[in-house]
Amino acid sequence: MSIGIKEELRSTLEGITRIPTQVLNDEEVIMSWAANWKMTRIEDRAYSLLGLFGVSMSMLYGEGSKEFQ
Repeated sequence: MSIGIKEELRSTLEGITRIPTQVLNDEEVIMSWAANWKMTRIEDRAYSLLGLFGVSMSMLYGEGSKEFQ
């Protein structure tokens, strides 16, 4: 079930995630913006980037850096 597409939901996404709409418009900006994220778990950055780039993968949360080898 779809709730919409990123282009239609940018202002809503910005309000919820605090990710500026300019970041959501450009993949290069996403990467440079994400480089400054402070994460409590290593895999949080990867999951967030996968979502921003529209990638869907099955992973085991909590495996740390081993999960991405």
